Formats: sequence, structure tokens, C-alpha cells
Amino acid sequence: MVEFMVVVLSLFLAVEAGAAASGVLTLPAALEAARRDAPSVRAAALHREAERVLVKGAATPEKPMLELERARAPASAGVQNGPETSWSVSQQLPFPTTLLYRGRAAAREADAAAALSRRALVEATARARESYADLYEAERALALLDEIVDLLRRFSRVAESKYAAGKGTQADAMKAQLELTRMLNDKALAEAAVEGARGALNAAMGREEDSPLPALAPPRSAPPEASWTELRAIALSENPGLAAAVREEEKARAELGMRRSEWLPDISLRYRRRSESGVRSHDASLGLSVPLWFWKQAAETSHAGYEADYAQAVRDAERLEVLSALRAAHVFVRTEARLREAYRTTVIPQAESALRSAEAAYQSDRAGFLDLLDAGRSLATARLESARHEADFERALAALSRAVGRETVP
Repeated sequence: MVEFMVVVLSLFLAVEAGAAASGVLTLPAALEAARRDAPSVRAAALHREAERVLVKGAATPEKPMLELERARAPASAGVQNGPETSWSVSQQLPFPTTLLYRGRAAAREADAAAALSRRALVEATARARESYADLYEAERALALLDEIVDLLRRFSRVAESKYAAGKGTQADAMKAQLELTRMLNDKALAEAAVEGARGALNAAMGREEDSPLPALAPPRSAPPEASWTELRAIALSENPGLAAAVREEEKARAELGMRRSEWLPDISLRYRRRSESGVRSHDASLGLSVPLWFWKQAAETSHAGYEADYAQAVRDAERLEVLSALRAAHVFVRTEARLREAYRTTVIPQAESALRSAEAAYQSDRAGFLDLLDAGRSLATARLESARHEADFERALAALSRAVGRETVP
């Protein structure tokens, strides 16, 4: 049974040591792949550029109209003059304030697209962090279950040997077999979880779902150092979703100003040059539109006012949502940081000590098989829970990065 204890501890510790092996995928490498290759990031960047190039032309009038005319009276009309040739150029100009507000609205739309591009980047890295944590937890659970299954097989043989020697009971051997069957079922579920998590991480990194992945290194991210006050200030100033909502409100206000400006007359400019029998003449005209159908402008202005108020309400709702998510993520991060450290420094060492004590008692026939089995199960559970808290800490960091609006939380 001394062999059993040595094997238990060495195999559990081998899971820790395996993460340090070469050829592993690290969390920073996964995040960099998401920044570089995630299709959502590229799509948002293209949308940002598409909106940006429209700003310059938004405040530009429509293209001018060039007209060429040639007239000739029939001989039967008795007209003695020669053919007449004329050409003209005309331009329709909205009232200057209309162009001003139109350009302002386009600029705010471009700013909103830039904010959404930043949000896509933050979301891509947060999703990659979560997927990395999911796969790390699933692989860790599968590795531990593999070791537990191997240990139970070894122990089943030991229990059968003790029973054959008259030092144990048949019930111990049957219990070992029952526990082995349970672990094999759990292992099948863990294998399915690993496959699903690998596909999710590949997708988050911009790769095909069945692309091969090396083993994952433990994430081990450091807890954020910023205080709640600092995080709140950063979120209110940098959260891209909130920034986009603010820009959308500014755009709606600019469109309201544009609709109001349309009550003012548009300007029509026209220049014409005529040529008849070698005689040239020039004329120019200035026209102003009359907003006679006032109910049309009134309806469009009223609609723009409602849209501006709606955008303001959306911005207020987004602000409250950001602060609520920030509070929850901040608490989640602090809690998981404490639990992660507690499992590393207290829970797992205590479970290892309990297993050693149970093994010694079983070796000297002072404890039964169930005591040893419970101690082994407690250590396995502690290892699994430790992996879960490692992963939960990374998930909490992902939620905090979304709320703050940065890829890395200070």
C-alpha cells in the first residue's frame, strides 16, 4: 500500500508538471491569435473604414447638372435668325446649416463605428479567454480522471489481493470496481467536453473547429490592481458600447438639427451661355425653394426629435448596464482570486495530507476501504475544483474586460 500512496501523489503532481512541458499553447498566444485572426474583428474594422470614408462627402452638395441645347427654326416659320446653341450649368445647394449638420451626423456615425470596432476587439479577446479557460478546465478534468481511473484499477488489484490473502473483504473489491465504472462514465463526458471546448477555442482564434491544438499551459493571470473607483472611471470613459451609444445620440441630435434646417430654403444656382448667329449672351439665375408642404417638414422634424430622445434613453440604459456588469464582474474577480489562492495554498495540501493519513490507517487495518476511497475522492474533487476556480477566474477577467472596455484590465 505504500506504493499506492506514492502513485497517488506522483500522478496528481504529474498533472501540474505536464503544463510546463514544451509545445504548449499559452493564454497570451491565444489572445494574440484572436486579435489577429478573428473574423469579427476584421468585419468591424472594415465597417469602421467604410463609415470613415463617407464623412468627407457627407457635407458635399449633390453633383451639378450640365445641359447643352441646340435649336433651329424650320424655314417655313419665316424666322431669319440662324441656329441657336446654348449650354448651362446648374447646382442645387441645401441651406448651409443643412450641410453642416449632415456632415456632423456622418462624423458621429463614423465615431460610433470606431467604438464598435474596439468593442469587437475586446469581445474577441474576452471570448478567447473564456474559451481558453473552458478548454483548460475540461482538459484538466480529463487528465485527472485518467489518473483516477488508473489508480482505481491499481487499487482494485490491491483489494483483490488482500481479499485473497484473507486480509480484506470482497465488498472492498466490489466497491473499487463500482467506483471505477463511475469514473469511466465521467471520463466519457469529460472527453466530449474537451472536444466541444477545443472547437470553441479554435473558433475564437479564427481557426477551423477541427484544427489541432497543443496542450494548454495554466492561464495563471494576475489579479487586477485597479480599485473600484478607477475601474468605474475607465468604464465610463472607455467602454466601447457606451461610447457607441453616446455617438449615436450625438448623431441623432445632428439629424434633428438637419431636419429643422430643412425648413429653410434650398438654393438653386444656374448659369447659361447662348450663341445665335455669332452673337453671344450670358444669363444667370438664383432660385430659392419654398417649404410649402410644411406638414412634411413638421413630420420629419418630429420623427427626428423622437429618435434623438430614443438615442438618449438607449445611452442611459447602456450606462446603467455597463456599471451593473462592472460591479458584478469586479465582485466575481475578487471572489475567484481568493478561492484560487485558497485551493492552491490550503485546500489541496489538506486533501493530500488526509489521503496520506487514510492510506496509513488502511495499511495498518485501522480504517476501511471507504475511508481511503473518500480521501482519494476528496483529493480528486479538490483538484477538479481548483481547476474550475482557475478557469472561473479567467472567465471573471473576461467579464471585467468587457465591462471596462479594455483587452487587459489594469
